[in-house]
Amino acid sequence: MRPEERIDRASYLSLIRGESRGLLPALARGGLRAASWGFRAGVLVRSELYGSGLLATSRATLPVISIGNLTTGGTGKTPLALALAERLASREEKVAVIARGYGAERPGELNDELRLVRSRLPDVRVYAGGDRVAQAERAAREGATVALLDDGFQHRRLARDVDILVVDASDPFGTGPEASPDAAFLLPRGLLREPLSAARRATAIVLSRADQAGPARVEALRAVLRENGVTAPVALMQLEALTLRTVSGDERLAPTNLRAKKVVLLSGIGNPDAFAATARSLGAVVARTISLPDHHAFVAEDLAHAARVADEILADMILVTEKDAVKIAELGASPPGRPLYVLSVDARLLEAEPLLAQVDAVVKARHVSSHQDSPAAQCSQVSLASREVARPRASREALSPGGAT
Repeated sequence: MRPEERIDRASYLSLIRGESRGLLPALARGGLRAASWGFRAGVLVRSELYGSGLLATSRATLPVISIGNLTTGGTGKTPLALALAERLASREEKVAVIARGYGAERPGELNDELRLVRSRLPDVRVYAGGDRVAQAERAAREGATVALLDDGFQHRRLARDVDILVVDASDPFGTGPEASPDAAFLLPRGLLREPLSAARRATAIVLSRADQAGPARVEALRAVLRENGVTAPVALMQLEALTLRTVSGDERLAPTNLRAKKVVLLSGIGNPDAFAATARSLGAVVARTISLPDHHAFVAEDLAHAARVADEILADMILVTEKDAVKIAELGASPPGRPLYVLSVDARLLEAEPLLAQVDAVVKARHVSSHQDSPAAQCSQVSLASREVARPRASREALSPGGAT
């Protein structure tokens, strides 16, 4: 993609947020609003069909934990998926991450997020494809004991045991930093995929980038959720910098090395503003941002362009996200001139005990069910039943009942 063909995300956000003034922007917003009414009608009909059972859901033979959001763009789903996958794997679960693979070059291939999961957690299996019911069953056949459904909140055909909704506390409804749902619209007039009322389906809410939003905005967002009938427990999430490294990984530095460094940010993610905020929080001087479309397929010219910009402004380095680095590494060459570094981050969960309890409960239930369904357990149950036949009634009634939770 040549520079002149790049989608100007900033201009689109300025348009839908009402920051662009004049007759033409006003007419454009009117057209987008009319289109959003049609989109809303389709969303509501689909939701009613699932709610009434006319559209069926399919339950996989392994527990499914869905992680999704209400808005387009990056809310922090992937760091949360990595954190949960790592936690489950540390407890000897065989974890599968399932996603549509949006943004991959060809259907069925891994997109950048799934490649990042595979890079970070080699023991976690990753599956891509539009039929996520089939992918979940395939994962179960291949030995997975629990599945994480990435970007699954709207994919209701696959039933889930835990339904986590991630809301970016720094921009919860695509209307800017303030939690103003009254100014939020569905696509394409706004960034919402569903009305805010859909959040009632969630079994847990995670407010990502809570540190960037600040306590006052987080509390305001909690109030908005309550006012809209959301009763699910709310956890907080913030991103913590892990390492600053080269794309090849040959050199690793502490993130503190960004302090007072003049950087050019190069990214193809859903929320480049959050990336910039993270860099600034580490003390970097963000001199220029080059924001490409989410899931952008990087080419050598992208790196060369960033290098020219860095040279022109005498930047100390070019900084990219870990998600973009998995694609940049495949180009096999570093940009000429200024060094290019990757900022790796991890999710830190706060006030997350109810959320983690939900995850632990479904995994525990699967273990209990698997034990009861095993041949050894069934033989034991048959043997117990045969012994009970010969016992007096009072003795049988004294036995404590067992069962799966």
